[in-house]
Amino acid sequence: MPGLPVLTMRTLAVSRFLAITLALISPATAGAGFFRFCDDFYGKLFPAITRVEAARLRKVLVGNTPPHFPRIRSPEEDLFWHGILELPKEALEKLRLLPSNREGSFRMLNELDEITGMKGGSFFRTVQNVWSDELRRDASRSADDWLNSGIARFRDHQKNSPGLAVRLKREWNQETRLFRARDYWNREAGVTALPLRKDKNGRVWIQVGSTEYLARRYGDGWALTVPRSAVAHPAWNPLDAKKLAGIAKRASAPKVYETMLGHDGRFYLLDGNHRFELDTKKLVEVRIPDPPSTATLRHWFDAINHPQPGEERLMEYHEGGMDWRALVEPRFRDRVILKP
Repeated sequence: MPGLPVLTMRTLAVSRFLAITLALISPATAGAGFFRFCDDFYGKLFPAITRVEAARLRKVLVGNTPPHFPRIRSPEEDLFWHGILELPKEALEKLRLLPSNREGSFRMLNELDEITGMKGGSFFRTVQNVWSDELRRDASRSADDWLNSGIARFRDHQKNSPGLAVRLKREWNQETRLFRARDYWNREAGVTALPLRKDKNGRVWIQVGSTEYLARRYGDGWALTVPRSAVAHPAWNPLDAKKLAGIAKRASAPKVYETMLGHDGRFYLLDGNHRFELDTKKLVEVRIPDPPSTATLRHWFDAINHPQPGEERLMEYHEGGMDWRALVEPRFRDRVILKP
């Protein structure tokens, strides 16, 4: 049928457009599982046409695997295999024993995360995605065989590519700096410890700026008694008038509110956002973790709707070349009472 090739090409073009659109609007699905999703989606939408393989979709899709390591287009990706060879010998040997089941491999990759000091998990999340892809192609393949063949192909390619080794070393160093800076930013940047004391009656007080709050142990954290004015709604969870009206008749206020402490000395609600508005008490109890401390700068920024810093600034801050004041916009800087 003369018209069929034209229809097929047009249909492929439409499907590629849909795949790219889905990739752009669905960051949570970007990764090895996303290609399988697109494959299934394509087959259901155009059952009369041969389904597109994941490898073909990879040639169409662009972008990065969240949070910050370049998306792997195939197991032979140069930067990926360069990173594999940059691992300490003991880590590489452990990687050769990577299980085929997702739970087991995820646990081992987390251990490698700690052994290597990479801690952001970016590279090993990529390893997980590539390994999962490999198992979809051949469920019986061992990690040792996969690594041996991939490393051999990479080394052959490297021999025939002048300047590749220098470029990859530079790119890998940059990626390493970046995912360590991001991990630091996400986990600990700006966390400030709070002074704690006991009075002569055995009561515990935790100091936030110039104010002391009565505290008691609560689960694995601390419950502080604070005035309502010290509690705030985070920007990412604004009040909804309809929801507030809906729960007004049936919801009861929690005894202790889950919060995080911002560097402005305010306790931002992590739960009970709407129920707090129905609570008529002048003093409320809020929970913070043990040891008592502020949230990270990253989480405080989210709570006050402050832009997150770019990659270069994150790396400079992590490496000690930038003061926290340079990260905080002037309109928020004067609010800081708990210096990072």
